[in-house]
Amino acid sequence: MLKNNYMEDFVPFEIAKKLKEKGFNWPCSHYYRTKCKDLFMVFPSEDWSDIEERINAPTISQALKYLEKEKKVFIDTKTHIDLNGNYHFSYSIIFNGKQERQDYTFFDWERIDAYITAIDDALDNIII
Repeated sequence: MLKNNYMEDFVPFEIAKKLKEKGFNWPCSHYYRTKCKDLFMVFPSEDWSDIEERINAPTISQALKYLEKEKKVFIDTKTHIDLNGNYHFSYSIIFNGKQERQDYTFFDWERIDAYITAIDDALDNIII
């Protein structure tokens, strides 16, 4: 069974930046500084999105919840096993009740790569 610890990983800086541009302002425990793109912890957890030099750094789980609740975008990953027993992952994006995008290019992805790529794809191509 695959572990889901990756869901608590933080999205990369570029995705955090795109999320902010699309309206993400949920409180997060960490943030990125825009000048150095480094990740910092906030004590206590508070919303720093209104401070220009900081961008909230959501976890993958928070980003997925935001997309679902606020933008009605649902991301699903699928597991594929090749003939050699290697795992590969793909994703699909559902928006307004229909599948909008999917990627079945089987890179040597980890599941986290499928989620990050799908979030990036949704932010670039679906969410206005």
